[in-house]
Amino acid sequence: MSASTVELVRSVAAHGLAGSAAVWPDRPLEAARWSALVAAADLDRLSGLLLQAVTDEVLLVTDDQFDQASARHVAACCHVLRL
Repeated sequence: MSASTVELVRSVAAHGLAGSAAVWPDRPLEAARWSALVAAADLDRLSGLLLQAVTDEVLLVTDDQFDQASARHVAACCHVLRL
């Protein structure tokens, strides 16, 4: 995982915490970087925080990226319900 992806994952994890020093890009991520972020968020069980950062408009995304973030969060919720 690249250093920039690690930084974004940290920003997602800290989203909403008072005093966090989150760093957000000023435009939607290119496809490869978005895919790496989504994979890392899935691995770290941060899909809900990723979607929250998107809906709070601190992480700018394309329509397709929004749909993917929403779908990943729904999949994570369904997985938890199956447990």
